[in-house]
Amino acid sequence: MSGTGSADRKRLALPLALSIGLGLLVGSQAPAEKVRAQATGAYVIADTWASVAAPRPADSWPAASGLAIDAARRIYVADAAEARISVIEPAGAVRLLGDGADLGLVEPRDLAVDAARSRLYVADPGLGGVAVLGLDGARIAVWPGVEAITGLGVAPDGRVLAGAALAGEVRRFEPDGTPLAPIRAVTQGAGARITGLDVAADGSLVVLDATRPQLLRFDPRGARLDPIALPSTFVDVVADYSLGIFTRQWYWFTDAAGLHAYDPLRDQWQLADGLDGLDRLAVYPPLGIVVARPGASGSRVHRFDYRLIDLDRARPAASWGSAVEIPGRLESPDRIQVGADGRVYLLDRWPRVQRFGPNGAVQGQLLPGFQPAAVEVAADGRLFVADGGRLLEAYAADGTLRWQQSLENLRPSTAGLALDPAGESLALLDAAQDRILRFA
Repeated sequence: MSGTGSADRKRLALPLALSIGLGLLVGSQAPAEKVRAQATGAYVIADTWASVAAPRPADSWPAASGLAIDAARRIYVADAAEARISVIEPAGAVRLLGDGADLGLVEPRDLAVDAARSRLYVADPGLGGVAVLGLDGARIAVWPGVEAITGLGVAPDGRVLAGAALAGEVRRFEPDGTPLAPIRAVTQGAGARITGLDVAADGSLVVLDATRPQLLRFDPRGARLDPIALPSTFVDVVADYSLGIFTRQWYWFTDAAGLHAYDPLRDQWQLADGLDGLDRLAVYPPLGIVVARPGASGSRVHRFDYRLIDLDRARPAASWGSAVEIPGRLESPDRIQVGADGRVYLLDRWPRVQRFGPNGAVQGQLLPGFQPAAVEVAADGRLFVADGGRLLEAYAADGTLRWQQSLENLRPSTAGLALDPAGESLALLDAAQDRILRFA
């Protein structure tokens, strides 16, 4: 370690990574001769391993961000990470809208279907407004001017309503895209003011107020009605109205606790048991209730049969979502390690450790069940994996779990692992508490 001042002798400054096996200790100064050698080209690029160009399956959603259901009982799923939309057919098959063609989307989120005009409306913050698509995936138009767009709905007359979260307004458009006067929904507070909205069958509007737990309500003409106090700040809302002889008025919500239903006539709440951490929501009584559940390994989409009683006993009637961890695809990689045999181990955005041969060939991946923050490999192929601060695990060369150790009592912020050449001492770098933990 360079420097002669007392501060240098007392502590390591901002440690970011640790790897004894590779001879690197970030926070210390490399020998000057080594730096000069690198600068003069002692090392040259010998090979480049590109990410595998494997297409992601239609039912693989890194970030399911919007849902809608049409009258033919097709489910539309937006994925903000992939900038595409999948279609779940009534029989359960999943395909890409437009056969995977470029839909011109940047960050698709909330969806709304206009069956009368065979349109799919897409709230896209990346486009700054509403993307208008045909139900066949044809690109029709983009209606700009909705900053921080959140929430989308279609009125019975075909008008489109979109939430401008930061402004606290609901922007309105005629079916031909002509802007109408906005509705001032949330008039106080800073930052995001709207988390979701929906348009009921009678044309009334409901808006989730992000500044306080309440549901704002407006009649079909835009006049403000009495709000409904909510028990928490929900993520999404559906106004489930049935008009005619048997009138029904229900509200469905999602949040970290799960799927909620509220009957305002009885002032009664229900919660679907055992399905927490929900995001987007769509309801169509002939098909059911569809929810998106994000997770570390991508999103799952669940369909419940439609029911207004005993919601606490409800179980998904169908579920979709295949693996997002495609071997060989490099998706935001941020950690790398090389074993004594030349194999390369890589961490990226998914909860896995990928392994490549010395020639770059994909050799597989380890799925530990958590998001790894650091990895180290012994000369005999043993693999040590740690998450951000809860677990430290060791695997045999064939991927068999050998042992697991809880780090809960130590509460580290794991920034790196390093193993001594003999494989007898393992060091863990704790960035938050400026320390190194050694295991032997």
